[in-house]
Amino acid sequence: MANPMFSQPRSPYAEELFDTIMDEYLDLLLDEPVIDISYMVNYFCEMREKYGLNTIVGDTFRLDIVKQALEEAGFKVLYNPHAIYAKLAPRIEIQFP
Repeated sequence: MANPMFSQPRSPYAEELFDTIMDEYLDLLLDEPVIDISYMVNYFCEMREKYGLNTIVGDTFRLDIVKQALEEAGFKVLYNPHAIYAKLAPRIEIQFP
C-alpha cells in the first residue's frame, strides 16, 4: 500500500515498514484520554529489532514531547526543521482552541 503523502520514492524497507504499521497497528484502540509515550517507544523498539531502526527524524512539534524517552531507549533523534507540521500545528491550535 503506497502512502500518497510521500511523493519521493522510498526504499523497499520503508515501504514494508509502512505496510506493517497499516496492517498491524491501525486498528489499535486505546481506552485512555492521551496516548502514553511508552506505547510509542515500545513500538519503535519493536521496529528496531525487526528492521534495525536506530535514528528517528521528526518535526520539533512532536519530538519535543517524546525526544527524551526515545533517547533513553537508545535512539538517535534528529529534528527536521523544515517540516511544515511543526510550523502549522501551533497556529491551528491557537485558532481552534
